Amino acid sequence: MESTFGAAAVEGFRDTANNIIMSGYRFVEITPANMAQFRTIAAGNMLKTYDSITTNTSRLRRKLNRVMELAGPRLSLLAFFLTNDSTIELPSNTPNFFCPTDDEYSFAWPCAANWKDGNTYIGRVNLGETAAIRFSSGSGSFRDWEATIIHEVSHTQMLTDTTGVNKWDSPTTDGIAISYGGDENHFGFELQGDEQTPLDEGLGTFWAIEHNPALATELDDFLNKDSERFAIESHSVLVGTSDIWNARHRVLCDGIPCNFWAGYSASPADTTLERGAGYQIRGYRWLDVPGSYVMHNEMMAQAYFYLYHKYAFATQDTAFNKIFNAVKILCNNANQRHRYPAHAANILANSMENYARTPRGQQEAANGSLVSSMFAYALLDLMGHFGRTEEDLRRAFNIQSATYIPYTPKPLAFNHYWTHRDQVKQLACQHLGGNGCGPVTNGPLDIHRAVVAIRDYFKDSTRILQ
Repeated sequence: MESTFGAAAVEGFRDTANNIIMSGYRFVEITPANMAQFRTIAAGNMLKTYDSITTNTSRLRRKLNRVMELAGPRLSLLAFFLTNDSTIELPSNTPNFFCPTDDEYSFAWPCAANWKDGNTYIGRVNLGETAAIRFSSGSGSFRDWEATIIHEVSHTQMLTDTTGVNKWDSPTTDGIAISYGGDENHFGFELQGDEQTPLDEGLGTFWAIEHNPALATELDDFLNKDSERFAIESHSVLVGTSDIWNARHRVLCDGIPCNFWAGYSASPADTTLERGAGYQIRGYRWLDVPGSYVMHNEMMAQAYFYLYHKYAFATQDTAFNKIFNAVKILCNNANQRHRYPAHAANILANSMENYARTPRGQQEAANGSLVSSMFAYALLDLMGHFGRTEEDLRRAFNIQSATYIPYTPKPLAFNHYWTHRDQVKQLACQHLGGNGCGPVTNGPLDIHRAVVAIRDYFKDSTRILQ
């Protein structure tokens, strides 16, 4: 860095006492004036990343431009930290905002954050060469890495306020630790502390899948998995709720060290897991999880938008625009604590009813391709394997509507869905192991056939609401 840019041009990372930390690392802001020097030493994937982000006509940049509309001018600056950690691992005093891994070789895991600066916000995305290599190698491609970038940029759009990121946060508590559990990490298979952070994670990955559809294979495999697909670790807030912690399960590991699913391990060196008397991870099948807890998982949140995008409209572009506009409402700073699946379903149902009144919607109704707004409700019901009582589900839709968000009134679907629920469940559950989506199944899960059955049911002209 110093020989390329000049010692006076580069800076070291400093702690609160102004001591330089992260031995072996320096940084410099890339500008037109030093671009040529940057290109002589940049790690291969970081250079390719830079070009993909900064080239206005690149496929990635076009997708990022769309995602960045969510926050709009309220995000005044978005900075990318590009780290070459392929030749020297991150030292032990690496600041947390680089998200250093605790692997045998410590490297920068992709991550993002934002914070308030006066009346606007600043966003940061951290990307590293080692992670780019891993995401792009094997069966992956550079588009897999681009999808990760989109996911992280999505996080910068979910603006936080001065107190934090979810309903538990305050100046004296760490809401992320509560949501993600005692290990302070989130995994695709984890049941988290509430529905809000999984929704944020799931949305980020939905944008990523839309950019790189090949990633949907992993999600489809997850949705059709009849063995344990979810996990709760014993430092999670959900341990204090017996109806989920004690639901039918299999103990995946008991004590530390703990290694069970690929990509997850817990060791005695992890101080966040040494607190308390013990450590256990339990695994749960989808149909064994009480329906009201299923959306505590980020892959299920991702699945809701993925399946809506695929089946809610005659064209996927129309569905994407409806999802995008709904998320724009969810990203509104005043409503950041209301980012919950039932709220999204209400917004989507309303937009489908509005669409049904348009000339284009009328034409689609005439040719039998229009889908009723009740599909948005039924799909969320399906995500919870129809395992919630009508009273509980009504309550979820009710409190995420006009009760405290005036511009999100109850859609007509709120009053009409319930008379169709039993029929919808019967149509879907025959493709989900049979037995009424009960814990004991007689066949394989086929989520797409279940969703298609629901969609086709709601194409009936007598069920269109407008």
